[in-house]
Amino acid sequence: AGQCAFYSVFPDFAGKEDYPRVCEFLVRINSGLPIGNFEFDFEDGEIKFKTYVDVGMGELDYSLIQQVIEGNVYVMDTYFSGIKEILEKDTSPEKILARIED
Repeated sequence: AGQCAFYSVFPDFAGKEDYPRVCEFLVRINSGLPIGNFEFDFEDGEIKFKTYVDVGMGELDYSLIQQVIEGNVYVMDTYFSGIKEILEKDTSPEKILARIED
């Protein structure tokens, strides 16, 4: 009914010991995003990125769906290596984000 949500799911799950750093990293990313948001599941450590459009009573067409998907994939691709580094190394979220966004 005029809505489209698209999720990219990070292939690895965060271990409980990584939750604080993962959350800090995702919140820092989210605060600067013009579209979409990262989500984090505290139950299992799953990391996702969501983009969404609601055209109300209008018509959802191919170009809008394409924008939702392309924007989503672009953002996940941009931050993918940073999420991976958060899970594998002890680098600060702030340093990783600064490196990605420079």
